[in-house]
Amino acid sequence: MVGYSFDHEFNDTFTVRQNLRFAENKTSQNSVYGYGVCSDPANAYSKQCAALAPADKGHYLARKYVVDDEKLQNFSVDTQLQSKFATGDIDHTLLTGVDFMRMRNDINAWFGYDDSVPLLNLYNPVNTDFDFNAKDPANSGPYRILNKQKQTGVYVQDQAQWDKVLVTLGGRYDWADQESLNRVAGTTDKRDDKQFTWRGGVNYLFDNGVTPYFSYSESFEPSSQVGKDGNIFVPSKGKQYEVGVKYVPEDRPIVVTGAVYNLTKTNNLMADPEGSFFSVEGGEIRARGVEIEAKAALSASVNVVGSYTYTDAEYTTDTTYKGNTPAQVPKHMASLWADYTFFDGPLSGLTLGTGGRYTGSSYGDPANSFKVGSYTVVDALVRYDLARVGMAGSNVALHVNNLFDREYVASCFNTYGCFWGAERQVVNRNLPFLISLLGHGFPCPFHKLAVMQEYTNHSDTTFALRNISFRVPGRTLLHPLSLTFPAGKVTGLIGHNGSGKSTLLKMLGRHQPPSEGEILLDAQPLESWSSKAFARKVAYLPQQLPPAEGMTVRELVAIGRYPWHGALGRFGAADREKVEEAISLVGLKPLAHRLVDSLSGGERQRAWIAMLVAQDSRCLLLDEPTSALDIAHQVDVLALVHRLSQERGLTVIAVLHDINMAARYCDYLVALRGGEMIAQGTPAEIMRGETLEMILWHPDGYFAASGGCCTCEFCLLMSGLPLISRRRLLTAMALSPLLWQMNTAHAAAIDPNRIVALEWLPVELLLALGIVPYGVADTINYRLWVSEPPLPDSVIDVGLRTEPNLELLTEMKPSFMRWQTAAGDGA
Repeated sequence: MVGYSFDHEFNDTFTVRQNLRFAENKTSQNSVYGYGVCSDPANAYSKQCAALAPADKGHYLARKYVVDDEKLQNFSVDTQLQSKFATGDIDHTLLTGVDFMRMRNDINAWFGYDDSVPLLNLYNPVNTDFDFNAKDPANSGPYRILNKQKQTGVYVQDQAQWDKVLVTLGGRYDWADQESLNRVAGTTDKRDDKQFTWRGGVNYLFDNGVTPYFSYSESFEPSSQVGKDGNIFVPSKGKQYEVGVKYVPEDRPIVVTGAVYNLTKTNNLMADPEGSFFSVEGGEIRARGVEIEAKAALSASVNVVGSYTYTDAEYTTDTTYKGNTPAQVPKHMASLWADYTFFDGPLSGLTLGTGGRYTGSSYGDPANSFKVGSYTVVDALVRYDLARVGMAGSNVALHVNNLFDREYVASCFNTYGCFWGAERQVVNRNLPFLISLLGHGFPCPFHKLAVMQEYTNHSDTTFALRNISFRVPGRTLLHPLSLTFPAGKVTGLIGHNGSGKSTLLKMLGRHQPPSEGEILLDAQPLESWSSKAFARKVAYLPQQLPPAEGMTVRELVAIGRYPWHGALGRFGAADREKVEEAISLVGLKPLAHRLVDSLSGGERQRAWIAMLVAQDSRCLLLDEPTSALDIAHQVDVLALVHRLSQERGLTVIAVLHDINMAARYCDYLVALRGGEMIAQGTPAEIMRGETLEMILWHPDGYFAASGGCCTCEFCLLMSGLPLISRRRLLTAMALSPLLWQMNTAHAAAIDPNRIVALEWLPVELLLALGIVPYGVADTINYRLWVSEPPLPDSVIDVGLRTEPNLELLTEMKPSFMRWQTAAGDGA
């Protein structure tokens, strides 16, 4: 397989993409297969079966054979243009495109018929070698088909949003040409089809996190298969109605989706009753069902995912099987998964996970003559984060599917053809790394220091802005701004949505020029750099990453060497060294051979960062590099970025939404609001009450002073928040530098004679942090205290560290219960 993915963003309005792929697949098989017992009517013409006594026919299995060689070639290309614009108060994302597909399948097979293979006594089975080259024409024959298919489609889709209403409408027109040549019979079958299909949907975004939606879609799907006589099947057409709701509350890490649907699909294929290797048209199928899925982080350690699907499917127009359920379609399916990560104690860094997959019973043939039983399999996971042993960015994981090695039949397609379920599979994704670890021991920190000293220091590279601004018709997105980013440091651009962070980053990356002012890179105007010279200085990682379909980690990272290739574009030894160095730096050496799309979110993000490192640029521009990651992966990625900056002297400018993560991993912060810079400085200078109030200020005046029970800036800030915003901010700050600062420097940050007003903190989060143990936190509504009257430092630590002193908590429980049940501010 070979291909490429091209993506170019001309400006904020236009983006063009193209994906091209060519694949060739050759298969060869020699197989003897069972065709049912001799008592089955399907074997009525077998001479071997006819020679048996009636009482013995149920003891013998009739068999046939196949010799099959196939060569499948597939070429596809998809080109699309995306446009973002507004018509009045309505924002549009318009997608237009054209795609083309060409397929060629050359089949050369030889099939054995009745009596081509000796019978097998099921009560005394004796298998003997079978000569596949015999090919006796008396009971076997050739099957040679050349199937060619071409399909061209043009499409357009508009996604329009007005206030809280999101409407999607799209259409597509297809031309499909097929030709099938039966080389044995010397006949040709041709078919030309044209079809218009469309889809539409509407969503409404409620403030409480509920989003109901309705959608309708049509499908047109020419079949790549042909019948046993080489005939081309009529394309399948489908229609689906779906109504659902998605719930994503602001104050807790939960996502719940539910939907009901009705799907009809014509010209469905099913197994040919007279030939297990072929299909026939099976009429129209109607499927109705319900789908429910829920994901939740019950605490910082516990994650749970569950789903359930109900499907009611039946043939509606087929005269033979009308009212029957299609084979291999279970009515019920469900799954549940949970994992737990240890953050403290001797097991710190260890993740244990387990879950089950249930598949209900299904019919084994279109006639519904028998059922395949339901089954449940259990999976498991053990993963360890090697950052705990000084190897940040690496982990070892053991995945076990079908943990108890259950033997089961997964499905059947007729009375003589079934599929066994997969047996136990144990996959260690980091085996090469483990071998290295066991063979050479843990890496020596002195060796690591020596490697660090060999890195080229790029700390002189930076950007300087001179009174730049950016405007679009009728609106100023970025007001005049002058700023010099610190060289060799990590700078975080922070602020609310629409504050101008990404706009500024895109101007630094030359994706859009400033409306006014000048940008300098190493004291030279930005526009004076050639494309290749600029790419050797600056690497840019967008928020929406392009697909990496079919690419391994090593292949993706190698793309970063493109700016350093000469006129012939040769990939040399120096390039290979840079690629391997980058993969090692981000901790993906054990996964270098893995497909990028098979990695977890955090691993995938590190692979893209490795590509930027291999580019050997002096400056990295990162647009929300952690936006799609959970907290654990956010920490991994940002710690990696900070380490790379320190070790290699890289200048890093990153757009970050989480102020606490920015304060923890950035050396310098630039705060924007409404397109204006309102603050800049070190995290210690930014993370102050009055500065945070300016950054997070809301038009409704959420930060109006309302007093509090503590004089520290953090508590004054929290006391002015409404309940929902307070919960969200507290959840985000669970691992924030502020809590650690309060832990290590509470004398300066907290008055020990006052109560710290961390009100309405979710009890699950408190339990995860270890602030109180189970049995003490009997209610969700309570306050976390420091002391009253003053308590020794060890007691103060109980309320702030993730390793509680259980004895002190036990002693304080009566007082705690009194506080949590009392009324008023004095509680």
